[in-house]
Amino acid sequence: MADFMREVDALFDIIKREVEELRTQDPEHELLKFASPVLEIEKWVTDVHLDFLNQFNPNGTTSWVAQRAAYSVAIRRALGRIPPEAANE
Repeated sequence: MADFMREVDALFDIIKREVEELRTQDPEHELLKFASPVLEIEKWVTDVHLDFLNQFNPNGTTSWVAQRAAYSVAIRRALGRIPPEAANE
């Protein structure tokens, strides 16, 4: 369990850095609406949470960690670190 928690903490740290970078590059980017609840700074608002789940858990079976990892990948795409053609690989 300790290893899992370290991985979750590491993922939070990665997302936090990526969010700050995206906020600097594009303060109006649509992915930023998920940043505060994903990072547990604010509680989820129902429609924002539903938007998040529709985008990062469309079939309703993705784990909490996998949803956050998919969010991180989306931010990396927005930052240009992952080319659009790699999106479906």
